[in-house]
Amino acid sequence: MKLSFKITAIGVITFFVFLTGVESAESMSFSAITETKKSSSVLLKNIYREVLELGKSPGDDFIQRQFFVGEDDDDTNKDIHVFILIQKIDEVEKMTLQITYMQRGKGKPVIQYAKYVKSISCLLAGDKIDIIENDYDEKGIESILPEVLHAIQNKKKLLKIIKTK
Repeated sequence: MKLSFKITAIGVITFFVFLTGVESAESMSFSAITETKKSSSVLLKNIYREVLELGKSPGDDFIQRQFFVGEDDDDTNKDIHVFILIQKIDEVEKMTLQITYMQRGKGKPVIQYAKYVKSISCLLAGDKIDIIENDYDEKGIESILPEVLHAIQNKKKLLKIIKTK
């Protein structure tokens, strides 16, 4: 009798743990995860296209560009630095975004020090994109990628203005 009670108790406890786990898993449904991956992939493809248009520097067999993300027009006041590297490996292009979050020096008005760095790497082949490294959670990547794309587009506008003068 005691053994069947213990087995029943273990079954009930396991059932409630299972139910609790299912409820917390429902907060981030499969469709929400899929949508985040889709929107991240679209944004990464757009970032790739925008940077690709800027082209390679003379003598390089890869593309590297730097951008600053922030509200101010002056890059020295922006607190996020983005380095993008695109290189061809066999028939696949690899794009790496290194995003450095900066901070001001003590008592100084300009950005001086790196607080921390996060990376996103992906492989691009035709219309297919495969994220191979991502230091961000879903909310973080959804937040930073539009800002990076906007910074690239602003830089391109500025470069076109300079080229036409």
